[in-house]
Order: sequence, then C-alpha cells, then structure tokens
Amino acid sequence: MTSRRSGLIVLFALPLLVFMSAEEGGHVSATMDFLGKLVNFLILFGGLAFFMRKPLKAMLAKRTADIGNSISDAEGARAA
Repeated sequence: MTSRRSGLIVLFALPLLVFMSAEEGGHVSATMDFLGKLVNFLILFGGLAFFMRKPLKAMLAKRTADIGNSISDAEGARAA
C-alpha cells in the first residue's frame, strides 16, 4: 500500500516537475511535449483503471457465469 501511495504522489507531482524547466517561456522541446502527453495519458487511464476496476471485474465475473449457465443449458437441451 505504501508503494502505491508513493507512486500516486510521484504521478501527481511529475507534471509540476516536468513544466519547471529553465528553458525559454515560449519554447517547448519535443521531449517535454512527449513527457506532458505521457503524464496526461497515465493520469487519465490510471484514474479510469482505478475507478472502473471493481465494477468491471464484477461485470466480467457475472458474464462468465451467464455464459457457463448458457453452455450447460445447451448441453442439457442437446442431451434431451
């Protein structure tokens, strides 16, 4: 749990560190642009994964059970 918390702190502090460069105000390097997009990607999909993990897991478990029931019903109907 501690590593997850420190990972989240780093994830949210990274944009502050990325944009604190000593370069000219209007000039952004390709590396800084890429890092900014990477941070945005990680925050967006990391947040989605964090909030959607439990509902998605429950939905997939229910769907697996439904498919298993359908297969067993089909086998029973085929045998009858």
